[in-house]
Amino acid sequence: LEGLLKNGVVHIPVTSSFVQLTKDLDVAWAEFVSQDKQHKDLHVFANGMGYEYRGVNARDYKETFHVKAGYKLPRKHSTIDLLFIETAKSVLIDSVPLVADFAESLSEIAGRDMRAFVTAHTDQWLSRSLNYPPRTEEQVNAGENVLALRHIDKGLTFHIAETDPGLMVLWNGEWIPVEHTEGFIHGYGGMLTQYYTKG
Repeated sequence: LEGLLKNGVVHIPVTSSFVQLTKDLDVAWAEFVSQDKQHKDLHVFANGMGYEYRGVNARDYKETFHVKAGYKLPRKHSTIDLLFIETAKSVLIDSVPLVADFAESLSEIAGRDMRAFVTAHTDQWLSRSLNYPPRTEEQVNAGENVLALRHIDKGLTFHIAETDPGLMVLWNGEWIPVEHTEGFIHGYGGMLTQYYTKG
């Protein structure tokens, strides 16, 4: 909690099995991304779940997949799809005690049982995998070299893995780099977390 209050981010140690699970998710996501877009579009984005693509001309050029516990595969799907979705759901399940413990540490500040509050809504928890395709030389020369635009996350966010560095958290008016360290997940509070803990 001290790290969260000081730097806006907390580093939470995880087991080797959880580390392996996140690596499995990385591999499964890369396999999913490698499929053609027509196939990926079968996973229609609806109700906060599914595949989302923002094209090369978008400022926030990326592809994203949102998985919740209740996500159902489309009738026509590949074994790659199945492995990715099942692995993402496994990450959600295995992260419950980690998130619950962290939420409990916020209870005194919030003046309420944050553990009970957060775990009562696990059906709304989201595993979000992102791919930021590399920028072309023309885009970089045009000043479009920022992969992820500044944005506000809604709830508790846990950064579990990355293939390239660059994540930063705005805290007390200063951008704090978050360096991913194997064996840890990195948690930070979004809009609702700051609301319930009064900042």
